[in-house]
Amino acid sequence: MMAYPVLVEIDARIWLINDRSGVCAYALGGEERGLLIVPGEAKPEIAERLFDGRAYDILSPRRCPLRTGDTIDLGGRVIRVIRTPALTEGDCSFWDERGGTVFTGDACVPALRVQVPVSDALAGLSRLWRLCPGLLRIYPSSMPESDYRAYPPELLEDAVAALRAALSPDSGGCLTAPGTVRLRSVTLTFDATRLRAPWESPSPYPLGI
Repeated sequence: MMAYPVLVEIDARIWLINDRSGVCAYALGGEERGLLIVPGEAKPEIAERLFDGRAYDILSPRRCPLRTGDTIDLGGRVIRVIRTPALTEGDCSFWDERGGTVFTGDACVPALRVQVPVSDALAGLSRLWRLCPGLLRIYPSSMPESDYRAYPPELLEDAVAALRAALSPDSGGCLTAPGTVRLRSVTLTFDATRLRAPWESPSPYPLGI
């Protein structure tokens, strides 16, 4: 039986941390400092081990204080912040252009739950698509246990299409202005098996903390 928390190196100096809660954190290392993306409770002891004593920042994709266009320079790796409302208006995604990877928190997942106006969520994901040229991999805040393959860009395409469908007059939403539908607590599900990336899942190993 696998001991938790589990650490998975998903790319060079990028780790997924699964503490068995169903919520995944991500640690991104640069030449000068590190970044810990934690949807839930921060785990500084993990960051200190991974970043070898270098300074690091801790950010949450939920209610993030940063804005679209803000950057975090880790030294040889620049992370760009993109506002992507989903559960809150302050939700953000983090784009690592060097690896073609975006960490989307709750904004782009196979079972997408929207608690902001759908038009805001759609604008956020459209912004994500526009500002992430060369997107290869999507890592949300929740991943299937023992399967840590990234989702490909098609997940984002399907999420945008589903939100657009939710805004259609036939969706049952409340039309509050011409061409605008405001819905809350919308759940949109996708065929996750179709969307899993074809590459092999990286092997997890216990972190021993």
